[in-house]
Amino acid sequence: MKILLVVSNAKKWPLNIPDCEVVAARKYLTEPVFSHLTGVRVFNLMCPCRYQSQGYYVSLLAEARGHKPVPNITTLRDLYTPAMVRMTSAALQDSIQSSLQGIKSDRFELSLYFGRNLAKRYDKLCRELFNRFHAHFLRAMFVRVKGQWTLQNISPISINEVPDSHYRFVEEAANDYFTHAGYRQRKLQTFRYSLAILHQPGEKMPPPMVQPSRSSSRPVTNWAWTFSSSPRTTSVVCRSSMPSSFARPLMSTTTPSASPVMPRPTVRW
Repeated sequence: MKILLVVSNAKKWPLNIPDCEVVAARKYLTEPVFSHLTGVRVFNLMCPCRYQSQGYYVSLLAEARGHKPVPNITTLRDLYTPAMVRMTSAALQDSIQSSLQGIKSDRFELSLYFGRNLAKRYDKLCRELFNRFHAHFLRAMFVRVKGQWTLQNISPISINEVPDSHYRFVEEAANDYFTHAGYRQRKLQTFRYSLAILHQPGEKMPPPMVQPSRSSSRPVTNWAWTFSSSPRTTSVVCRSSMPSSFARPLMSTTTPSASPVMPRPTVRW
């Protein structure tokens, strides 16, 4: 598979990564020859990659061409979504606390190059962050509040923000990444439906919802929901925002041993 590294200025690209073709972003976006390529994998090394930036359109167009960009549009949205950063911080609490426990300052900046850092003691944390935000040049900012470290921000960086003294390590990390086929991601599971609206029949004050047509209304039976109590609040995070009036808890319980089975809800597609 041919590998394209899309950068802002191919002539000033300072790294030597074997078996990879370095292409300027403007050239990839405008020249027709790239729209006909098959068996290509695009690695978007542009920065910034915010919505409507040139880096954003590189990944957007690469997806349309079937070039399997890294990072993809979903990852770019996650990087600039504070809720996803907070959720990642909570999920990686154990790794964050153990990796940063010896730091004296209350702020710490961690650079990730192809999922690695120069200091090996941060390998586990870098790998977990890289698995969640699959972009190759990242900078993560951590802050300590009341003795606990949290991830405050994580964002892409350009090659111009990488110190010259790090170039040799970046080349080594890149060669290792491509040699061991680390760029091959699992194919995401696809589902027939994108959204299911659950409602409780007979509820006195049901949440507002769009009434489906008769042809699309199909009750599903033999489904049951089991809830177990937890000292923490369980939450479901959607990548797209939704009005809070659409969310309604089905049941709450404070009995530690209680695991009630809910009545079978009707699901409308």
